[in-house]
Amino acid sequence: MNPCKSETSLRYPSRLGKCVPPSVRLDPVVWGAATPGPLDRQQVDQFDRDGFLVVEGWIPFDEVVEWRREAERMRADPRQELVYEKGSQLVRTIFKVDRNTSYFARIARDGRLLGLAEQLLGGPVYVHQSRINFKSALKGGDFWWHSDFEIWHTEDGMPAMRALSVSVLLDASTQLNGPMLFIPGSHRTFVPCTGSTPDMNYKQELQTQDYTAPDNEPLADLIRSRGIVPATGEPGTLVVSDCNTMHGSAANMSPWPRSILFYCYNSIHNTLPERPPLGTPPRPDFLAHRDYAPLSIEDGDR
Repeated sequence: MNPCKSETSLRYPSRLGKCVPPSVRLDPVVWGAATPGPLDRQQVDQFDRDGFLVVEGWIPFDEVVEWRREAERMRADPRQELVYEKGSQLVRTIFKVDRNTSYFARIARDGRLLGLAEQLLGGPVYVHQSRINFKSALKGGDFWWHSDFEIWHTEDGMPAMRALSVSVLLDASTQLNGPMLFIPGSHRTFVPCTGSTPDMNYKQELQTQDYTAPDNEPLADLIRSRGIVPATGEPGTLVVSDCNTMHGSAANMSPWPRSILFYCYNSIHNTLPERPPLGTPPRPDFLAHRDYAPLSIEDGDR
């Protein structure tokens, strides 16, 4: 029995500077059970059960080659929103890719990606955050276990678990080059973080998760009871994950690089408050976009 007690008005308590117990998810996983879209019934049910879905061959290889070429062009451009590996000049992440290039803005509206976000979230969405994560050969760092929603809830004020990440592998992701790891079924439990959040925490958080790491005991319990599943596949593989699914990845100790394109879609009915709930300043718009105009699928991309 966890001796901690929750004493806060937050819907999902976290980062209160003290121990807080895990809480049961209060929101649906699939918001549009009857909404048509690119996923079939079995895929929707699997996403609802596990909190993530991996589908190989979602994007044809020749298209992914072009996407990867554009990603490399952006990685070499110092004007982009670049985050580097700690203590080096290796690019770890490019943010705001849907707004800094028309190329990835168009892909954000591709029906194969946007359509399934609308299908699972039950209606119109916008891009809360977009990025490309790189793991350079032999040098790419880890991303520690975390729930995206825990960050978006406490640091941005996102009210409900009505968001998800649609990802496409730009390189082959294998057991050896630091694939994304998921804890199936973890999306049904909100695991809090104990420490309070310093102002401007995002500057450190993008390189190392000191305050966004979940508490060890409930994290270990989830892993023991539910296991760990790697999201591996060839370039063009689709990975969709619920905003509260616990995930992370190990460092890349192999000579094979790994890169992944992410669009984090949020429902237009799940917008952010003017001020985050714990009193920290709002994060910059490359991390938490506040233009809630719904996206529309481009003609020919349905």
